Parts: sequence; C-alpha cells; structure tokens
Amino acid sequence: MRITPAVLLLILAGSSTLAQAQLQRDWRKTALHSNKPDAEIIRLDIDGDGRPDILERWWNGKRVRWLDEAGTLRADDTRGDQINGLLQIDMDGDGAYDGDSDMNIKWCDTDGDGIPDVQAFVTHPDAPGKTARGVGAHWMLFINHDKRGVLGWMDWQKYKFDCWGHTDKCNWLPNYHGNCDFLKIHRSVSALEDPRLNWENPFSFYDFDGDGLSEMAMRWCDPYKTDGDKTKLTGNYNEAFVTYDLDNDSSRGNETAYDMTLRGAGGPGLSYTDMVQPIPHFKGNSKFDPCFQWNDWRRIGEVKYIPQSKQYDAFFAIPWGRVYFVFDEDHDDNRWERVELYYPTAGISTNDGKADIYSTKRWPRRQKGVPVSKEPPGLSGHPQADSIGDRGEFDMDNSGKGQLYIGPFDRKFHLYGAEWGAWTVDSEARYHGGAAAPAPRPSADKVEEVVKYTDTDNNGYLDTIEYDYNGDRVVDFKVCLLDYKTPDNPHPDVVPLMDTKKAGWKGLHETFNATAQSSWIEAQQVYRTAWRRGLTTPELDMLMQASSLGQRYQQAYWIKEKVFRLVRERLAERADNTLEQNLTRAYYTGCFDEYVQLIGQVPTK
Repeated sequence: MRITPAVLLLILAGSSTLAQAQLQRDWRKTALHSNKPDAEIIRLDIDGDGRPDILERWWNGKRVRWLDEAGTLRADDTRGDQINGLLQIDMDGDGAYDGDSDMNIKWCDTDGDGIPDVQAFVTHPDAPGKTARGVGAHWMLFINHDKRGVLGWMDWQKYKFDCWGHTDKCNWLPNYHGNCDFLKIHRSVSALEDPRLNWENPFSFYDFDGDGLSEMAMRWCDPYKTDGDKTKLTGNYNEAFVTYDLDNDSSRGNETAYDMTLRGAGGPGLSYTDMVQPIPHFKGNSKFDPCFQWNDWRRIGEVKYIPQSKQYDAFFAIPWGRVYFVFDEDHDDNRWERVELYYPTAGISTNDGKADIYSTKRWPRRQKGVPVSKEPPGLSGHPQADSIGDRGEFDMDNSGKGQLYIGPFDRKFHLYGAEWGAWTVDSEARYHGGAAAPAPRPSADKVEEVVKYTDTDNNGYLDTIEYDYNGDRVVDFKVCLLDYKTPDNPHPDVVPLMDTKKAGWKGLHETFNATAQSSWIEAQQVYRTAWRRGLTTPELDMLMQASSLGQRYQQAYWIKEKVFRLVRERLAERADNTLEQNLTRAYYTGCFDEYVQLIGQVPTK
C-alpha cells in the first residue's frame, strides 16, 4: 500500500511503534518518494501531537520543506509561513537537507505583530570539505526597524539569494533603505566558532527625514581568520565607515545616492563582545535539531554588535590609526552601501606599497601559482570603486580626528589632517566600472586629468594644488596658498573647522546646501563678467543651466575653474603678468568679489 501524506501523518500520530521508528530515521533525508518534480506534498508530525510540524514538497524544480517553528501549520496548508517559519532547500538535489550547497532561510517576528522583523540566510559551500572557504557560503541576517516587512531578496524561481539585486539604477531589492541593519560573512555558519559574531557587523542604514530612504549608512567590520575548516571572529572592530547623502537627492529612480564616505581603521578599534542585541523568538525548537547537520546558529537568541543609536558617536571617539575620505565628484556612484574608498596604498594594508594616482589598475588577486603584477594599482584599486571621477584624501595618523572644512579655493569638503589627496577627474561621468555597480558605465583605461593636493606645512590643511590637465604626468599648473601670506592673513590655508560628530548628517547636509548655493551665486557672477569679456564657450553656457543642488555644486566649480583657465590663456602672452598674479591670488584665497572685479579688467579680443 502506498502511504499517502494524510495516512503518514495519522500513522506518526497514532502508532507509537511506527512513530518511534520514524523518529529514529535520518531527518536530513527527504520523505518525498519521487526523484523528479511532481505534485506530492508530505506533512509530518515529528512530536506525536497530531499536528503537522514539517511540510515537504517539490517547488520550482527543487525539494523544499518548511519547519513549523511557530506551531501554526495546518493539515491543509501547501506551504509554510514567513512569521516564525524556516525553509530548507535541497539545492544540489541529493535528497538531503542542510548539506553542501544547501540553503536555510528563517524568518522571525520579534514583537508578535504578525510581520517578520528578522530574516536569516544560511547557505553552505558548494563542495565537500570546504566549510570555511567554499564558494557560495553566507551567514546573513536582515533586521528591519521600520516595520515594513521588507528584508532580504530571494529569486524563488531560481533560488538565487541576491544581496545586490535591483530593479533599475539603484532601487535595491534587499532592505537597504530606511532604518535597518544587516550582518554578513561570506563563510559557512558551520565554520564559525560563535555565530553571534559577524564580519560586516553591522551595516546600518539611517532615515532621518522619514521618507523611507536612507540619508546615512554605517559599516562596522570585525576581521576574521580562517584556520583549516574553522573561522574565528575577534570580537573587535578594526575598521568602520560612515557615508552621507549630503544633498539628500534620493527619490524614486535614485533611491541610493551617497556622496561622501569616511573610513576609520587601525589603532585599538572597539570591542563589541558585551554589546548584546536580543532576537526574541529566533532560537529554534529543539525538536527540529535532527533536521540539521549544523545547529549552532539555531541555538542563539541574540547577536552581538554596536546598536544604531551608539554608532555615530563611537566612530569619532575611537582613536583610529588613520582616516580616509572620498567624495563622489562625478555623482555616478549608486551602490547600496557607500561611496567606495580610494586608497593611497596598493591594498587595504598600509604596507602594501604606494598607489599610482595615474593608474586605473585594480588590486591584484593573489592566487596560488599566479604571479602578482609589478605594476602598482591606482587609487581606485578596490574592485568596487569608481575607476576615475572620485576624490580621495588621506589622514595617515588620524591627526584631524575626522573633522572637515570647506576649501577656500574650491568650496568643497576636505578632510582636516590629510597629508595629501588626489582627484582623478571624470567631468562628464563617462566611466565607472566598479563591481556590483548598477550604472552601465565602462571602466576607464587611463586617467585623463588629475588634481593633487598636499599639506606642505603639516598644519592639517591642504595648501598646495597641482593640476595635470591631460594625464601625461606633467604638472600644468601649481599653486601654493602659503605664497599669499600677509600680516592680516598669515595662514591663508586655514579656515573654520566642522566638528563632524557634532554636525551629524543634518548639519553636514545644511552646510553642503548653503555652500553649494553660495558657490552657485559666485559662479553666476564669474560667468556674467566673463561673458562681457568674450571669455565664455558653449560648454560654459551649458554649465549655467543647473536645476538640482547636486548640479549646482558640480557646475559652479567647473564654471569658475574653466573661466580661470581661459583667463590665464588670454593673459599668457602679456609681458606684465601682474593681473594674472592678482587673479590667481583672489581665486585661491576665496576672494570672489575681488576676483570678479579683476576678470572685468581682462582685455577683450
């Protein structure tokens, strides 16, 4: 007699002998009879209470089963639920769950409102014996604070867990919008000594204005070591990032639009082992233990990481060994988490050699038996970074403590304490090429223009600017603000500092807004005066049409800079270059009223 699902459920519930025998079976193995997809559905009662605990079936070409952790599965259900349920997927089709390549997905309603607040993904490596390093391994938790029920993303037709899925340019399908956290490591949970710790731990997103989109994100990382088939986290953060949408231009079609990122690294870091975050109702029911090869992750009712409310202040309180800064000058980075850093070295470590600011080469992938290229990578060596177009600045001893200032010569945010920095210009945003970047732009094969900044007197302010207009490694123009010292202004490079911690996103946003608007007014004055002197071009005419705040920020700079270059060209053949010297001084010390008046003295053709 063929045992139907209904009969099997009754047998397990009503016959103690058969039930005892069934409880001794290998619960990792499938109860389905067919080796190919069909309509069979099996419901199993493993604790003998007369109610189904497991529902197994073929679904979209694979064996799957729901474990009813919530105790709400009914005898006529054809799937489990997403409240406190757990789904197991036999990814490799071997008839066993929780093995190589297989996946577990658990939902958790922490507050009992019927909406899942946490979703955990456990995917195992794709090959036997590769528990720590195998391809495809993940331990990832999504934690939603907005009560929207949006968590991770899974393509159920293909069973593809996609952390980077998006519908268009930057509407990311996983919950990277609003107020939320996620924790992630690309290692099998079976290899972790303590699954309460994690690598990206957490990635946090902040929605300050309540529009459902994030104005700021923070990323905290715990380094890990893999020894054989075991992976150990340290319980200490050794780097952290904070990124800002300064112009707050995120909206439909532009859901992720970060402009500036700070990275702290090195130094003592911060221990988080006492920062316990409970996850009510997450701990699995022990009656399902036989269904798993690895159970440690199901036995936790908490994770450990720094909470959202304490992250921002902690970032600036930690005595980092170094702080890096990057600004998305070409405004084409729509990754979900941050503007990816430019690095001054040939790798994340400071002893990996120096980056070549004229190179677009990425960091080498160190593979056994494959020689590493001797050509140094560029500032954009990180595979996720924009190949050109961003500006990086580097405070190698964290002397500036993450403070910022507005440059008098360009009206841009700069990193106080940075010894140097560079901008690889992509004025038309033609290139990107960073990994997992949704913008369909190619990677640049060369640097076309470079602006380099240096703090020559070590007072924390960048005072020397060098321009290579065509990327030929020859400086075309160099200016030093220190040349313009006067008794009234003995430090022309020094301007007021911004306390980044105190300002927060709101203060930085307001400062950016005010600076961009005032710079735009200056640019209009420069353009109109230059127009009267015959110093404008069709390109400048186009730049004068700017609607958004971000456009005004970018185009104001280029109007002023391009007019300055045209002025210098016109004055280049004059025997007396006093006017050019005065123009240069006024321009770089930020005296734009005087600068506009001096443009009015440039001879017409």
